Amino acid sequence: MSDPWAGRLVIPGAPDGPPAGTTLAETLEGFLGWQAARWPRLARARDALAGVRVWEVPVGRPACRVQWNPDRTLSTTARVDPASVAARPCFLCPGALPEEERGLAFGADAVILANPAPILPDHLVFVARAHVPQAVGAALPLLLAVAATLGGRFSAFYNGPRCGASAPDHLHVQAVRGGVLPAERAAVDGPGPDDRLLVVRPDLTAWSLQGQGRPALAFQGRADRVASALGVAVETLGQLRPDAPEPLLNLLAVGRPQGVLALLFPRAAHRPACFFDEGPARLTVSPGALDMAGEIVAVREEDFQALDGSRVASIFSEVSLDPGRVRALEDALARRLYDG
Repeated sequence: MSDPWAGRLVIPGAPDGPPAGTTLAETLEGFLGWQAARWPRLARARDALAGVRVWEVPVGRPACRVQWNPDRTLSTTARVDPASVAARPCFLCPGALPEEERGLAFGADAVILANPAPILPDHLVFVARAHVPQAVGAALPLLLAVAATLGGRFSAFYNGPRCGASAPDHLHVQAVRGGVLPAERAAVDGPGPDDRLLVVRPDLTAWSLQGQGRPALAFQGRADRVASALGVAVETLGQLRPDAPEPLLNLLAVGRPQGVLALLFPRAAHRPACFFDEGPARLTVSPGALDMAGEIVAVREEDFQALDGSRVASIFSEVSLDPGRVRALEDALARRLYDG
């Protein structure tokens, strides 16, 4: 059987391919420039990203950022109900990609593509070669492999099928330039004095970030230990919402010198009520992993101007797991990680 991706893949260092770096992270930076030179839509998006307006809002430490990024309108407003998804071609399958789009192989089972509507610089999508649904169990190994392979140069993230993924029908994780997301910077040096420790072991530390304006659980240590702890966390979160096919969550992961740092944002809702408002209170904000990590995307100028600290805090409160369930999750997770 022929490989449907065969005509889409390029080889770094080949005469007609992108430059090959000494690491995959370097190769990817070269690949993005190479792809933009051959794909006008991506080139325009990269140029537009350099000029997006941004301001800080006093939510969390460090403060969150709000960006006005109209190119994200299709993703932010995407209809992801089963009927709407079934009625359109999968835009992550090779047959539906734009003619100019090319990718790089990532292992045997995934392909690396440039995101044509970037939120942050060097925005990539790691797409499963097979057309299988977005699901956290299948995504976790890919997410951690991306983070570990790319080191601190890139931050990898996962949007659940009802928590920001505009392609819930096709398994994928994404990555952006590392070290810029506020939540990542809050956790990268380990637990702070106000954070709640859940477990401390030589190969794994887990804690709950405090004072961020939205709940976030952090796991840092050896990659296999972080993977196991995330699996326990996802299972435990699922027990709090047994009616849901998959726990509502977003994930962020970045490579560290001694392993991996991962953040889990437990969610209660896909979108806030203001997203559906028909009047002047409408705010077209649909939080995904990057929003939860502190980079909030506004696709309309009026939303950008309205998103002050109190409104961002209100959106976080509405879409995040409530404090009582967060505490129950932390307690259960501390017991299970300690026993395990």
